Amino acid sequence: MTKRGTRQPTTDESAALQLLDGGGDTSTTAPTPVDPPDWLSGEATTIWHTLAPHTAPGTLTAGTAPAFAFLCNALATYVESDQMVQTAGVLIAEGQGLAPNPALAIRERADATVGKWARSFGLLPDPHTAAPATTQRPRTLPHLVEGG
Repeated sequence: MTKRGTRQPTTDESAALQLLDGGGDTSTTAPTPVDPPDWLSGEATTIWHTLAPHTAPGTLTAGTAPAFAFLCNALATYVESDQMVQTAGVLIAEGQGLAPNPALAIRERADATVGKWARSFGLLPDPHTAAPATTQRPRTLPHLVEGG
């Protein structure tokens, strides 16, 4: 019997409280892996398979897959444009002078896109809530892509 002025938790609330207290059914089903869209390039698909296991739990779903594909495409674009800059240099011959390599601007736009989407999927820390540095190896995008 309940005391006057108190209410009994609903079934959903009871189940949630049991889980918080460590009781109840703690078995969870693993999230279903999301396949990359067919329209991704080979490089972007490789990046997808490299990064997908490192996304924050619950962030890569069928509904967010297009946004994750944007991240993978942007990272593939970054890699390609960076290779162009490394090969041709920051400045290229134009007429009788030198001009900035157009791949620099492409790389810069891809970099901004990667940062935006990577944070959304928990691949980069939120700068406003980032925990202090630890002695563990950082979980950063370059380390994940390079397999470090």
